[in-house]
Amino acid sequence: HRDVAITFTLLSAALALLPPPVAPSPHPLDVHRRKWDILRITLETTVFSSTPDIADLSQSLREFLLLSPQSFISTLHARLFTPSSLYRKPSSTFFPHQVLVTLVASSIKIDHPSVGREITEDWLSKRGQYDFVPSTGEPYHKVL
Repeated sequence: HRDVAITFTLLSAALALLPPPVAPSPHPLDVHRRKWDILRITLETTVFSSTPDIADLSQSLREFLLLSPQSFISTLHARLFTPSSLYRKPSSTFFPHQVLVTLVASSIKIDHPSVGREITEDWLSKRGQYDFVPSTGEPYHKVL
């Protein structure tokens, strides 16, 4: 049995403690951001793709249920961590490949793989823009 309300509350509290990175460079909290992003995407996709009891959900989770599948994935994408010093909307340039794969899996789970393909193409096109973001190697091959 899942307790979505408690899980969402704990997840929100954890994410509030993890501010976005200041600069586009490796950071000691990157591993934690990645894990919490994956948990958030997984939880919200599970709620979105199932038929939960609306009364048990928080207001923000209920709002997700009103979105179209494309808007839902776009919202997940927009909330992911991007360095705050860049003064622009979230960019897939900084997403770890594990987060990208989770987003793509979410788009498949809600029967809109085209949205996942667009995010993947964006991520692949931005490889190599920063020295610390690998443009080849295992992450690149896992996404392909």
